[in-house]
Formats: sequence, structure tokens, C-alpha cells
Amino acid sequence: MEQQAVPPQSSPRAERRKTALVAIVAAVAVVATAVVTGVVVSRDGGDGSGGSGGSGSKGSEAGAPGTGESGGPSGSGRSDSGPSGDATAAPAENPRGVQDSKPTIAGWKVVTNPRHGTQFDVPASWTVAGAGISTFIEDRKKGGGAPLVTMSAPAHLTPEWCTADADEDGVTETSGLATAGTKGGKGAKDTRSAAADEAGVWVWGAYAQTEPKGTVRTTRAKPYTTASGLRGSMATATAVGVEKDSKCATDGKSVAFTFEDGTGEFRTWVLYAAKGVPDEIPDATIERILSTVRLTSGPAD
Repeated sequence: MEQQAVPPQSSPRAERRKTALVAIVAAVAVVATAVVTGVVVSRDGGDGSGGSGGSGSKGSEAGAPGTGESGGPSGSGRSDSGPSGDATAAPAENPRGVQDSKPTIAGWKVVTNPRHGTQFDVPASWTVAGAGISTFIEDRKKGGGAPLVTMSAPAHLTPEWCTADADEDGVTETSGLATAGTKGGKGAKDTRSAAADEAGVWVWGAYAQTEPKGTVRTTRAKPYTTASGLRGSMATATAVGVEKDSKCATDGKSVAFTFEDGTGEFRTWVLYAAKGVPDEIPDATIERILSTVRLTSGPAD
């Protein structure tokens, strides 16, 4: 059954603080301008481990609206050029024996998220942004680069798949075919409702923020177990009939898998992608990527 988804003389220490503040302000300025392009590079340190933020807000960017990427975990990026500058610790020794970074599917790449103690694999054609990178979808209603939802350690499929100046403001916006990563689940009550909420808000934020209510449809979450034996709940969502007001505007789809880590905290793996385009990632490939999600160690946060 489908549901509607809904910033006197100074001591050397003070000078250092001023320098740091300038750097932070500069990074914020980058976010405010680059979010429109869908590419944000900054040194931030969190991936918004809270919940999905509900069902309202807006993303920018043609096709997969308003995304940004930072050197610490955060949003739905279209670029992987950001430095991995957060202070996330490396994974501790893995009690499950998965201490290496070898993919579980031959020829694929491993995506490691020390912050959340997870890994998953993606095909060789994907771009892995890095463990210190975060990507987010901008809240179009708030504007100014305010994130709607964020994920960390993302991987992208063809991050520069389409470029356009949808707002005709002289700024080129770049859209990718798909993005996947992991986020925290503070505030989640259970895996079923969290998975449905995340699937809905990600596809809505990326593709349908300006669309009529009812454009996004989310399936009821169902039990799911990955190949490693990690159990949780999985839900999918679609945004179909999106107004194609620019060459990069597309329908969208998403899948979210919510589970508990070894400490009992909720975590969610999310993938969202363009739908109904010639290079659309097949659902079978998404399922295969999802099947590789696994715990590696205790989370760094």
C-alpha cells in the first residue's frame, strides 16, 4: 500500500580563532553560492545525524535539486572534488572480522563510513567521494544553502550527468544520475517508520519540492536482510510526473534501509536516483548495492 510522502589587542590564540572564523565564514559563503550548482565544498563535521527532517522543504538544482557537498558529512552532491577534511576517526578493529576494504562483489568499489561504522559496495563506474565527505539536499523553502537532509561518505553515479542554467541566473547547475550514502537516525522510533520517512523525504527533496502534493509515493517498509546478515527495514519511493521545466529535470526514485548498529543506534542507508531517463540505474543494480550494506565496527560518533 502506498502512502503520500510527505552562521583591545588580540592574543595569538585569539588571532587563530579569528582565522578559523574567517575560514568558516568563507566556507559558508561557498555553500550559499555553490548550492545552486549542486556542488559545495567546505570543511564541516556532521552529517545531520538527526532524522529526515519531516516531509516538507525544498532542494535546488535541475533534476536533483539543491544539493551540496562538504568535507565533513552532509548532503546530496553532484561533485566529489571536496577535500575530506573532517575529523572522523578511522574504523576501530572490526569484531566481525571485516577489517579490510575488499568489496564483497568482485570488481566493485568499497564505500566506507567510519562515522556510522558501515560499508557498502558500488559498481566500478561510480565515484566514491570519501569517508570525510558529506552531501546534502538544500531546503528550497528556507534557501541560503540550508540543508533539508544530509548523508555522509557518499558515492555518486555520473555526478556530472547533466548541466543547465535552470534559473537563467548565469549559474550552471549540475545533476548526477544517482547518489548513495549513510546517515544517522536520531529520533527514529523503529526501523519501519524511519525507512519509509527517509525514502520519501529524499526523493521529494531531490526531485519534487516544487511539485504538487501527492507527487511522491512511498511504499510500506518491509523486513530486509542484507547478504552480511544485517537486518532492518527497507522502503522505496518515487516522484513521477515531475514538471520538466529544464533539460535536467527528471522524475526520481529512492530506496532507504534502516537498521540498528552494534550499539542499538538507528542508521539509514539511502540511494536516490533519476527515473525515466535512458541512463537510469536499474532497480536490480540498486538491489544488488543494497545487499552489500554491512557493519564494520562501532561508529565514530
